[in-house]
Amino acid sequence: MTPSRVTGIVLAGGASRRFGRDKLREELRGEPLLAHAVRRLAEVVPEICVVTTRDDRLPSLPADLTVEYVRDLIEHEGPLRGTARGLRSVDSDWSIVVGGDMPDLQPSVLTALVGFAAARDASGAALGEGDHFRPLPCVVRTAAALEVAERLLAQGERSLRSLLAQLSVAVLEEGSWLPLDPERRTLRDVDRPSDLAEG
Repeated sequence: MTPSRVTGIVLAGGASRRFGRDKLREELRGEPLLAHAVRRLAEVVPEICVVTTRDDRLPSLPADLTVEYVRDLIEHEGPLRGTARGLRSVDSDWSIVVGGDMPDLQPSVLTALVGFAAARDASGAALGEGDHFRPLPCVVRTAAALEVAERLLAQGERSLRSLLAQLSVAVLEEGSWLPLDPERRTLRDVDRPSDLAEG
């Protein structure tokens, strides 16, 4: 990838166990589920990396969406490994990490999250939800996050939340981002076939 200040990383290598089949190929509003996350992210960043696993068929995306696919050679070991694989593949100061099953990401919220992280001079940022924060979407400093992610993986960690805890991310509180997304659509993910019925 050519250097850019912010790159998008889409995690698309999950096993879809709760869904029962490859959910990212399922159609939603006339396009594969994965296309929605990519399309929303493309409104914020110039380059997007989609992380798949070794034996996945590469998802078919609409012709107007341009991404770089990278494969994680170790399958289905959680979002931390997929995130590390993506971070290794990008050349940017910051990375926005999202799930491929998040069809309603709001570009205004993602933009606010990047700005918040940069203004705080933080190593990462996440969206607050009540007394906690959501691990996805998140923004991280690429080099710092990769270093921590590789150390955690060597220790047997698999969760993205463990990475964000080690980075001591800044949390953008609900009062700051909810006016941009009152229905909390940015946090929506698709886990089961019934979730597609929400449109």
